[in-house]
Amino acid sequence: MVSKFEELRAKHNTLLKELEGTPDPAFYNSVQDFITQVQQGGREVYDPRERDQLRSFLRYWATILYEQDKSRGYKVLELEVYSGRPVSARSSTFRWLLISLVSGLILITALAGVLSGVIPMLFPARTATLSSMAQSTTANPGPTQTPLMTSSPTPLPTLTSTATPIPQSPSPLPSASASPEQAFPGPFFILTSPRNGASVSPQITFTGQYKNLNPGWSIHILVQPLSKGGRYFPLPQFFSVPANPPDDQWSISGDLGEISDVSKADSYIIYLAVANTEELRKQFISAVRTGFDRLPEAAIVASGNPVTIQRRAYKPLKGPKLAYYSYLNRETAADIFISSPDGSDAVRITDGLNRTDLDPSISPSGEQIAYVVRYKLNEKYIFSLRMMDSNGENPRILSRMPDAIYEGPVFSPDGRYLVYSVGFPDPKGGSRAIFNLWLYDLIANQEAQLTQGEPSSRYPTWMPDSKTIIYSTLVQASGSTGLVKLDIEKPKEKPRLVYDSEMQEVQPDISRDGKWIVYAANNGQDFINNIYLLNLDTMKVKRLTDKTFEQDFPRWSPDGLEIYYNSYQSGHSQIWAISRDGKNVRQITFGTITDCKPYLGILDTYIPLP
Repeated sequence: MVSKFEELRAKHNTLLKELEGTPDPAFYNSVQDFITQVQQGGREVYDPRERDQLRSFLRYWATILYEQDKSRGYKVLELEVYSGRPVSARSSTFRWLLISLVSGLILITALAGVLSGVIPMLFPARTATLSSMAQSTTANPGPTQTPLMTSSPTPLPTLTSTATPIPQSPSPLPSASASPEQAFPGPFFILTSPRNGASVSPQITFTGQYKNLNPGWSIHILVQPLSKGGRYFPLPQFFSVPANPPDDQWSISGDLGEISDVSKADSYIIYLAVANTEELRKQFISAVRTGFDRLPEAAIVASGNPVTIQRRAYKPLKGPKLAYYSYLNRETAADIFISSPDGSDAVRITDGLNRTDLDPSISPSGEQIAYVVRYKLNEKYIFSLRMMDSNGENPRILSRMPDAIYEGPVFSPDGRYLVYSVGFPDPKGGSRAIFNLWLYDLIANQEAQLTQGEPSSRYPTWMPDSKTIIYSTLVQASGSTGLVKLDIEKPKEKPRLVYDSEMQEVQPDISRDGKWIVYAANNGQDFINNIYLLNLDTMKVKRLTDKTFEQDFPRWSPDGLEIYYNSYQSGHSQIWAISRDGKNVRQITFGTITDCKPYLGILDTYIPLP
């Protein structure tokens, strides 16, 4: 016979399938009826976990009704009180019977002790037993120490890539047949964040505390999306308990987009479990994609009620993407946009209103964007260097110096540094600014000046070693602007020449393999730039564009096969692309005012949908 809970879960799954299409008004009437059935079902469902899942059904479908018609308001719903057959009577009888038996045995033992005169020896013996247990624990500290990790210690070749790599585990787990004496008593582990009822984004970090877990055991997050019919999905990342932990904290970062469709709102019940054998850990890993119908019986599951979290709808922005800034009309400032490499699916991620957001640069992890902000105050432009999450959230100021003009921040390939140009007014007077290179250490949160004084140093780009910068500056031998390189660990050394000619070489960008430099150059007379390609092995130069209008700020695609750049062919800046061989020239953006400063990278983020 199907239980009331199974009956309601089946109806929940049926509604989910209908929601995937285009629901008609009758569908929402069915949702309202289902909500009523779930509330009334509380009379027949006693199990605490099943009641928690019914409450999640209520929250999920109440949200669907609210999104469909916000005028009805959002209602906080609750199950009706259980009124079925008492469930605890039998268990209580056995519990009291067990207590009575144990109490009787204790009394008999105590009486025997009094009669035999051994009571004075009882407690010393017990103390010795505890001491020997402590010595046994110290003498057998368990497997060798492993570093704290939030990713899987065994390779998962069948899984999609995650934000963190999955290294091999240096600490083996005990086998299923390990003796009970090897385990520490009283395993304790809890989830402290997110809290119950929290609204979360798809990329989420779970944190908590633990005590008395053996080294090599692992803490796992099991996610139960309501859209998946109640199946339990382990996150591929987990926490491996080290031998000598610095504290009692654990942390696991995961991506809910790997479990359910983030384009639709969803709710999740979160369970916390520990794998104390290698067999059980493998069982969790193998179920990352398929999930469990029920939690494994061998798993040590955290006590207390599970946590329920909610997520609104998001649009994934993952893979190769193009970032640039654009003016939507002449009355507003510029904003930063993210699009596919072909210019489609453009999304605005900043809305500066009275400011201009410029020069976006994508971090190697794809999780952050560095950029420049400019706004006007008392008829004077104020600049600052900023960084935000790559979906436009959590903007913060990194540097803002009086009278400074910031431009062109670029992340180092290892993600630790930002290099950028900063211009200050010429102390000799006039409107000219003198630019120098600055370095921001994102780990130490410190900035330092790399180049000093004249001539100006601008347009830095990184070699793959994250130590060498190539940039544009005046080369005294030729009297023209050329390309030089500087070791950031030896900023006081004289820059070394990379390439110089009678042309003015500016705005270099290095391919990811470090073999090619694409740059803009002009003849120093009409100052109309075109795009050039330099082979660093042969030092041969190839001209990619030959136009009588400006082509500038070239940038490599992540695969190194194409180059994106600004073109003024239409009379204002738009973004175009060309293959490395000079073929396949095509227009990418079609803004009517200005689309400028392309930057390509691999994104890993989500944009919230309205």
